[in-house]
Amino acid sequence: MTFGHLTLHIVEANYLLCSRIGGVSAPELPKVSDTDPKDKLVERMKSSFDFCGTALAKLDDSNLGETLTLFGERKASRAMAILILAGGWADHYSQQAMYLRLSGHLPPTAKK
Repeated sequence: MTFGHLTLHIVEANYLLCSRIGGVSAPELPKVSDTDPKDKLVERMKSSFDFCGTALAKLDDSNLGETLTLFGERKASRAMAILILAGGWADHYSQQAMYLRLSGHLPPTAKK
């Protein structure tokens, strides 16, 4: 998986999971390719996290046990979907940080 492909995977997961967890529709966006320029991928990544912030802003613990359909017909509680989302963020960040380090770059959040 290339760095660009991983970036789009994160973007797609953000829109899917945050829309399901928050009970809102994900926006229809123009198609982006994993070979598009860095600035276009960064813009899409930022917009996906902005969407998550908005979609998840009104969550409370009153419906964490509600069953959601996530991937295909896979069902999980809203609480489990939140854990899947957070685990995905940690996993994907570590993958991207590794790609950067292997390419001789320090991840932006790493201590110099």
